[in-house]
Parts: sequence; C-alpha cells; structure tokens
Amino acid sequence: MTAHHNFWDTAAGRNPKIDGYNSRVHMFNNYWKNITYFAISASDGAEVLVENNCFENSAKPHWNQGSGYFSASGNIYTGRSATDQYRDSGATVFSDVQLYPYRLDSANTLGSQVDGGTGPQ
Repeated sequence: MTAHHNFWDTAAGRNPKIDGYNSRVHMFNNYWKNITYFAISASDGAEVLVENNCFENSAKPHWNQGSGYFSASGNIYTGRSATDQYRDSGATVFSDVQLYPYRLDSANTLGSQVDGGTGPQ
C-alpha cells in the first residue's frame, strides 16, 4: 500500500497502524500535526518505508510496537516530534521488490501543500 500527500490533524493513534508480516507500506510526503498517541506504528513483521514526511508536534512519529521494520529518510520533525524517542529506523525494507516510479516533494513545503487542500472546500 502507498499513502502520500495526506494530512492527519489533531488525532490520536492508528494514523495508520500497520500490522502483520505480509504488510508493506510506503508513506511519503504526508503531514502529521498534533498527534497525541502515535503517527505511524508497525508490528508483527510489517515493513514501512517513511520518506519526506513532516511530523509536527506528533508523539511517536514512527513507532515499532514489536517486530516492525522502519526505513526512514528525508523526514522533518518539529516541536514534540523533534524530541520524541519513538523514531524507529535503520531496517532494510522492500529488499526483494523494485518500487514503482515516484517523485518526492520536499518535506519543508508539506504544511502549505497538504494542509491547504484538505477538508471542506
């Protein structure tokens, strides 16, 4: 599964919660703001690639809840997110597949890009 250019604002957990050995998720160019419990969690062998996202005042930006795997790069962490200890990374994910073509936007501009196009218009 791929999730990109989404905005999670003032929420708790399951933003998303990824569970299970066969779960593989690519999260790029998403924006989490004021998350009180966790932004992304992985467990039971799930693999998550987290690229160029913005975590603003978000608890547990990418949290390994038990035998989950995270590879993270290009992300920005501000406020509470910058000091939170739950930023798991360094695992090898998707090593047996070639990803599709995609373009990463700068994580610095996600607030205005994503926030401006969400909710009732």
